[in-house]
Amino acid sequence: MNPSKIKTLITLFISVAFLVCMLIINSCANQNSDAEAAGLKAPVYSNAVDYNKAEKGKVLFEKNCVTCHKFDSRSTGPALQGVTKRRTPDWLIEMIVNPAEMIENDATAKAMLAEYNNVPMAKMGITEEGAENIIQYLKKMDGEN
Repeated sequence: MNPSKIKTLITLFISVAFLVCMLIINSCANQNSDAEAAGLKAPVYSNAVDYNKAEKGKVLFEKNCVTCHKFDSRSTGPALQGVTKRRTPDWLIEMIVNPAEMIENDATAKAMLAEYNNVPMAKMGITEEGAENIIQYLKKMDGEN
């Protein structure tokens, strides 16, 4: 093969490789924006307490949770002091919103059910937003900033 054909083939190969890389990068970027447009962006949780949400959470907690949960002592359900440090926000939201599904599918929830005399947490009809407010209240009670 003559040197000019080799140079042409190398240039062509590099150009095609560059084009393929650009297509892959563009495809990945489009997948992220498509997910965000569909509302599938993962929630971002802050460690800071949202005091407005915490006040709403206090009202919900006192209306729906205080019968079975105390902050600093066991009751029908576990004490909630430190729970925001032991569990992720997603886990807490699922447990508040869908307790039966969590008990069925989550090993930690199953173990807690056994520990608390097989008394399951009742579904209280709390929305995800309400659960987030309750979590903010618990974070405030835990002294998180």
